[in-house]
Amino acid sequence: SHKWTGLVDTGAKYTLSEVIPGGWSLIEVSCDTDFEWTDNYVEFYLGESDVTCTFTNYQPTDVTTTTTTTAPPELGEIGDFVWEDPTANGIQEAGEEGVPDVQVKLFKGGSLVATTVTDSLGKYQFGGLAAGVYEVQFVLPAGFEFTLAHHGADDAADSDADPLTGKTGGITLVAGEIDHTWDAGVFRPARVLPQVVTTTPEVLPFTGSSDTPGLGGLAAALVALGGMAVLAMKRKEEQPVGGWSRRLPEVH
Repeated sequence: SHKWTGLVDTGAKYTLSEVIPGGWSLIEVSCDTDFEWTDNYVEFYLGESDVTCTFTNYQPTDVTTTTTTTAPPELGEIGDFVWEDPTANGIQEAGEEGVPDVQVKLFKGGSLVATTVTDSLGKYQFGGLAAGVYEVQFVLPAGFEFTLAHHGADDAADSDADPLTGKTGGITLVAGEIDHTWDAGVFRPARVLPQVVTTTPEVLPFTGSSDTPGLGGLAAALVALGGMAVLAMKRKEEQPVGGWSRRLPEVH
């Protein structure tokens, strides 16, 4: 179809001189915004060089404006807690405190979308989130390791961080949802200290003499050392009568 627009004259007539090739068609006539035409389609045939269209029964009409308002999507939140778990059992227990300044990252579709740190109480939060599937990753602070994950029956009191990666599983957030159940427990691993051995002098009494058969002029003493009995021997003539000195180890 071919659209033609113009102004109506006082006799409510239009004179159309434009010819549309290809046969007959309908011409849609758009009226002024203050009028509504009750019959706004006419026919004409190719070869008619001059077509006069007459419209009747037109009348003024009010212009109606329709406004459509779309509400913004509801936004949600993800968050909760990083705590020190000295028992390393993966369960938040009374007296266990939060760990501040732990870096926490938020991913969506594999892409990093936000980063934050825990507050003085170990709390963190990501707000203003559209519906979707997210992941949280906790960055392990120096001197700590992640505790057991998903241990215990209470999902709000366990650790959700993978001990190897620090990441949670996928978090499906619906529009407007507030999900504060994603935690991480960390603990300080036990330190194994090396043993330091020092010696101190101690006078040992004689328990044998050169007169003892088989000693061949040696003095002998039975010494308790580290829970073991040690036989210490020394030539008698090298030690004054009454004892001889030996440095015994002290274990710290």
